[in-house]
Amino acid sequence: MGKSATSIRALVEYHKGISRNHLTMLTLYYEPGCPYCQKVLDAGEELGLTFNKRSVDDFGVNDELIARGGSQKVPYLIDDEDHVEMYESDAIVKYLHERFG
Repeated sequence: MGKSATSIRALVEYHKGISRNHLTMLTLYYEPGCPYCQKVLDAGEELGLTFNKRSVDDFGVNDELIARGGSQKVPYLIDDEDHVEMYESDAIVKYLHERFG
């Protein structure tokens, strides 16, 4: 592979990283120690994603979650860019892989 093709590939990967971490706002409501939440966090790490993490253990966050999603279940993902909100770790992991994988 020539130098030009390598440079283009590196540039594409760089821009993928920017879109994953800086342009996309992913908010994850979670509970520390929850294995389902950890599954989502692990998937995000594998994909190089950064979440705005909202712990339901913090004051007022549980009420915020209920107001936003209608339930106090976690994990709960919000993708502001795609206007997607969802519960259920398996569904969230699938969504993240389809969108960012």
